[in-house]
Amino acid sequence: MGPATVLKVSLAIKQAVGGQGRVLTDVIPRLTHLIGEQPKVVNANGIEAQNRLMFLLRMFLRSVSKASSMVVMSMDDLQWADGASLDLIRMLVTDSENDSFVFIGIARDNELSDIHPF
Repeated sequence: MGPATVLKVSLAIKQAVGGQGRVLTDVIPRLTHLIGEQPKVVNANGIEAQNRLMFLLRMFLRSVSKASSMVVMSMDDLQWADGASLDLIRMLVTDSENDSFVFIGIARDNELSDIHPF
């Protein structure tokens, strides 16, 4: 990726997440290399923190997945995924405003319990 592309992606991410970039860099520290140090954000707890993170991840993914550069995510061993992880995956794959994202999920049906949502 050339410097012009890096700058374009960096600006797109910053615009998409606004002043909340710190939430993402706390979860994905290497993102700091792309968008720089981010200002502190107001702490959130419980469902508010979860909703904010899910929203920002959706906005981040929209900013980096375009028709010219689709994002493909592959995850294995989904039979072990917890409810919150499955909720995040569901939110990302059902985002009607992002048609440049492809998700490939793999689960071993012989390791699924009777109560697993798959």
